[in-house]
Amino acid sequence: MKLQLIACAVATAITSSSFGDIYQWFDGDGDGSLSLNSPYSTDDLANVGISDVTYWWGDFTNAYAPSSSWTGTNLHYADFSGANLRYGVFAYANLTNAIFANADLYSRNFSFSDLSNADLRNTDLYWLNGGQNDWDTNIWTGALYDDDTIFPSWVENPESYGLIYSPIPTPATLALLSLAGFTTRRRRF
Repeated sequence: MKLQLIACAVATAITSSSFGDIYQWFDGDGDGSLSLNSPYSTDDLANVGISDVTYWWGDFTNAYAPSSSWTGTNLHYADFSGANLRYGVFAYANLTNAIFANADLYSRNFSFSDLSNADLRNTDLYWLNGGQNDWDTNIWTGALYDDDTIFPSWVENPESYGLIYSPIPTPATLALLSLAGFTTRRRRF
C-alpha cells in the first residue's frame, strides 16, 4: 500500500509540473526533444494571448485557435496546416518559412509581420490584413481573397501570385439562394 501511495505521489508531481502539448515537428534546437514546454494545448488555443515567445518548428497542425493573439512571437518554420486561426492577430511576428496550407485565416491581422517564404496554399484570406515582406517568396496557389482583403501597397495584381478572387456572398444573396431552393421542385419518375 505504501508503494502505491509513493507511486501516486510521484505521478501527481510529474503531471502537475508538466507543460502543454505543443511540440516541434523537427528538433530544430538540437536538444533531443520535440517538446516546446508550453502551458498551452493545440486542442484549444481559442482567445489565448501568446506574445513574445519562440516556437521555432512549432507543430500547430489542425490547431483550434480562433481569436488568439500571437503578437511578437517567433514562429520560424512553424506548421499551422489546417488550423482554425480566425479573427486573431499575428502582428509583429516572425513567420519566416511558416506553413499555413489549408488554414482558415479569415479576418486575421498579419500587420508588420514577416511572412517570407511562407506556404499559404489553399488558405482563406478573407478580410486579411497582410504582412510586410517579399510576397514573391511565398506560395499562394489557391488562396482565396475578396474585396476586404488588405494587401501590401506593392501587390497590384493578387492573381499574379496564384490567389483566387472569390467574394463572400452577401446576406441578401444567401437569402435569394435559399428562397430559390424552396421554390424549385424536383420531379420523380
